[in-house]
Amino acid sequence: MPEIINKILENESFCGSILIAKGQEIIYERGFGLADQSTFLPNSTDIIYRIGSLAKQFTALCILRLIEGGVLDLNDPIYKYIPSQTLFKNITIHQLLVHSSGLPVNFPYDIHVDSNDTDLIEALKTVDVNESKSHIPEYSNVGYSILGHLIEVGSGYTYSEYISKQICEPLGLLNSGADFIKYSEFNNRAYGYELGEKSKLMQFRTYEGAGSSFYTTAKEYRKWDLALYSDNLISEKYKILMFKCYEPITSDIGYGYGWEVNRLYPTIHQHSGYVAGISSFVMRNIDTKFLLFAVSNSGEEGLKPIQTITDKINNGFCK
Repeated sequence: MPEIINKILENESFCGSILIAKGQEIIYERGFGLADQSTFLPNSTDIIYRIGSLAKQFTALCILRLIEGGVLDLNDPIYKYIPSQTLFKNITIHQLLVHSSGLPVNFPYDIHVDSNDTDLIEALKTVDVNESKSHIPEYSNVGYSILGHLIEVGSGYTYSEYISKQICEPLGLLNSGADFIKYSEFNNRAYGYELGEKSKLMQFRTYEGAGSSFYTTAKEYRKWDLALYSDNLISEKYKILMFKCYEPITSDIGYGYGWEVNRLYPTIHQHSGYVAGISSFVMRNIDTKFLLFAVSNSGEEGLKPIQTITDKINNGFCK
């Protein structure tokens, strides 16, 4: 299998990092191309990448921890925590988690939100809720920004502090987190490129926030993946809730909490992400403890070779 993967990635000029594992065994790991073209830093599974919307699984788990602790409830209306926004009276935490809130994908492009809650609350005043689309799955980064705010309200920590204390520190993830100041100090981080030019969208913004502000390495993501098989982060009861398919997207994919769940093979969970020239993808099968994690810093099309690999895997390797 490694020979097949090498041939595909080399022939298609893949630039990024990939790790494939099954249980405790790493089947394949390798970096291709440069993480930073200006310093000629090579890609590897130790390079720090922003992972875009894969961040949503970390946010969802934090919400479930607070629910398990009795601080929040899945059926709580968002209005309970943001009383200034009357349109949120009929939107629940559950709906935010599964993208069925009627909220838009993003804030308006002319609204810039930085990293404090006051600005987030102000920005939410510009957002309309399409009640006709409530209970219909429609992807919303705005919804996950609100979930990040709820984590702060429920825990008393900032979102990045809570992520660090409840996930990164217990798992020993030294190169992972959501703290953009700490991120900017790493020398071994990847820069995103679009059509060969460095992305100008490297800064963190609250409208990305809890929906896409997480960063990690391939090796550290694997630690996170293995931790999901234990009860160290949340109990089995709440893991079942996280990986349940609530909202169908297509005939074979639906939304769980922070994850897409395969409706035909519900033990297969996946998600993709994109931010600032960096594409990301994860697929896991809890029956076989299979994991494929890949990131590319060559833009939105960077993971096309990974699709070829996942197709081959799905034809018999990971089921």
